[in-house]
Amino acid sequence: MEEMAQQGKINKKQYRLIHPVATASSCQSPTKIYPNWTLAATEQAPAALIRQINQNLFGLSEFGKSQPEQESLGIVQRWLPAESSSDAERILYDMNRHPAQKQLGAYMVDWVKAHRLWMAVIVSIILISTVNYAWMSWLAWRRRQKIILQNQLIRDYDLQLRQSERFAVIGEMSGSIAHEINQPLATIQNYAQGLLIRSQSNVSRQDSKESTGLDKNSAHSLNALEKTLTNKQVLEKQAIDKQATESALQQIVNETERFAAVISNIRHWAGRSQPKNVQLDIATTYEQCVLLLGEKASSIGFWLASDYQSLQLPSLVLDQLLMNSMLNAEQQGATQIMLRCQAEDYNGKSYLVLHITDDAGGFDEAQLLDHKPLEGNQQLVEGQSQQRLTNKYATKSTKENGLGLGLMICQRLCKPLGGMMQLGNIEVQQELNTIQALGGYQQRLKRSLNGKVRLIKTENTHPLANRVGAQVSFYLPLHLADDVER
Repeated sequence: MEEMAQQGKINKKQYRLIHPVATASSCQSPTKIYPNWTLAATEQAPAALIRQINQNLFGLSEFGKSQPEQESLGIVQRWLPAESSSDAERILYDMNRHPAQKQLGAYMVDWVKAHRLWMAVIVSIILISTVNYAWMSWLAWRRRQKIILQNQLIRDYDLQLRQSERFAVIGEMSGSIAHEINQPLATIQNYAQGLLIRSQSNVSRQDSKESTGLDKNSAHSLNALEKTLTNKQVLEKQAIDKQATESALQQIVNETERFAAVISNIRHWAGRSQPKNVQLDIATTYEQCVLLLGEKASSIGFWLASDYQSLQLPSLVLDQLLMNSMLNAEQQGATQIMLRCQAEDYNGKSYLVLHITDDAGGFDEAQLLDHKPLEGNQQLVEGQSQQRLTNKYATKSTKENGLGLGLMICQRLCKPLGGMMQLGNIEVQQELNTIQALGGYQQRLKRSLNGKVRLIKTENTHPLANRVGAQVSFYLPLHLADDVER
């Protein structure tokens, strides 16, 4: 009846169930529902009545007509004996057409309706999570765009810094070229001028002879005077002139070679390549630097004391270190320049130290104020020392026309080698005593007027221009020392 009421075949309000009982299905029933239904009569019912009902229900059809007549009239409803419905239900289940059998979607809908509260909470959480994910994704995208923009700005700024650094290096290189090449060019100029003066003197002498040739008496007198000269004196004079000329020309060749070597070093510096180390004799290099000072060194005494005979350094590095320091001392009016080379400990590390000392009066207090001795961590000490030197000494010069590049060049030469430079003032007499007491190789040099360097034995008495002098110390790694011939 419930299914017929849902299908609209009967009106449910017209029927009333007497004594309803609870069943396991959705159908209402006055009795318990069993798998098979049976038609039975009670004991109180008369047998004649039961028989008559059975005959009317199963034997005769409705309306008192036979079965063919009912079929002709379209009447198909009739009573049948009770039979089992299990087979019919099994067939409907196999065909997925049983009324109690629902589709998966219907089960899901029923489950959602039964748990609508929890489903609402789950859907709310999903929606909130989706909105939050979308918001965070947008924030991350905006953040990423900002980071990309910042990185681009940083790259542009870094490129500008690199360009500025490149321009600064170009400026330093230009100043270095002007500073370093000026010395050999000046020497070449001096030798060339000397040859020119000698040549002009010979030409003037020859012209004088030709002008006096017109006077016969003077010519006879000159011939008589020349005859008094022996052939030996003429040959000696020619040999001396030839030797002087060849010496001057050789110095010009040496200076041009040094000029080419300086250019090569600058190219190595600009190209970031490591020049090859060569064995450099300390005494020979020191004598060469004395010779390069020219006539300026004729009034200066040069001292050398070393525990090492030679060093392993790139070509011309030792020349530039010594030449820049000695030239600064000479321009300050020094009369004594001392070079001391020995191993020393500094901040717990062994170094090969080149001490170059003069008696020109020392550095100014303003120069040494920011360059006092440092203590502490090795890298910190070297970094602070280099920063001080770069900020102060590499940009200022006490000379009128100085570029202030001498100390900067020396510092730049020491840095790639793993070394550093220190400045200070010292008692000149104390340094001389140290040099004289040093048990290693020691000598004293003096440049003669004819352009040669001659060796002079160390003396106990010597005049000093000032009591206090400047000392430039180059700290180089000890492994650069070639102690085979020590």
